Amino acid sequence: MNITKVHLTKVYIASQSKDGVPFLSGPTSKTPGKPYSKISIKCTEHGDKYLGGFVNKDNENWKEGDTVDIIVKQNGEYLNFETPKAEDKLGMRVAALEVEVLNLRNMMAKSTVPVTTNSPEYTYADIVEDLPF
Repeated sequence: MNITKVHLTKVYIASQSKDGVPFLSGPTSKTPGKPYSKISIKCTEHGDKYLGGFVNKDNENWKEGDTVDIIVKQNGEYLNFETPKAEDKLGMRVAALEVEVLNLRNMMAKSTVPVTTNSPEYTYADIVEDLPF
């Protein structure tokens, strides 16, 4: 899963088919017969190709010119997208931090400068003795 930042050039939201039939969830859905809306977008990163998805609270107000984060999924010849959830974004941030920590560890392993802390060492007795109660 890759979160991609894209620049929207076209946004189209539909709650019914071209024939005027409303989109309703199917009989095997958790909520059969519930209306829903589809969203199709074009972006500079994918040229003239439309990406399809479902309308949700994160994308219902998208407009042309917006720069947004999406997760692109190939479905045969079609491209679909999802809006990343908070967990997806957090996962990406954690992965980036892990890379940074690894790079710092490698830098420190190659360093000849000793790593020290300039703070004095305290014992439990010292801390307890200084407490005002």
